[in-house]
Amino acid sequence: MTYVRLMILIIAVFGCRSGAGIPEYFGKWQLKRILPVTAGGALYQEQAAALIGSWVYYSRNEARVGDKECKNPSYEEVYLSQDEFLVSARVSAKKLGITSSTIQKVLVRDRAGNIWDAPGCLFFVRDRDSLVVLYQGIFFEMKNK
Repeated sequence: MTYVRLMILIIAVFGCRSGAGIPEYFGKWQLKRILPVTAGGALYQEQAAALIGSWVYYSRNEARVGDKECKNPSYEEVYLSQDEFLVSARVSAKKLGITSSTIQKVLVRDRAGNIWDAPGCLFFVRDRDSLVVLYQGIFFEMKNK
């Protein structure tokens, strides 16, 4: 009986850590501002400005921004070097405030595997409290709740 209690204690302490396996970008984020760098795209400045203040939510079961919802999304994570970022985004990561040598890129897909068409469908992790979103050629800063 003592052995069973010991095993339960070990599992409770080491196996059930809070937050284990949950991506840091899960949670509630707010689009705070348009970054003064563009990748060239189809979104007009007025349309981009209208998105400021919008809340974006990521979880295992859904991704949501305003009334746009993606049930059971998949999150495709890729790690890029600064040079790979430059080729992919057509702008220096450092101009966006991303200074780490390895940059996490996250693409949100729907159940069918299509890219979710909403602000927040593609983002780069700047740090644990901010993300850089690329939507229709415009970069936005997004801050954690």
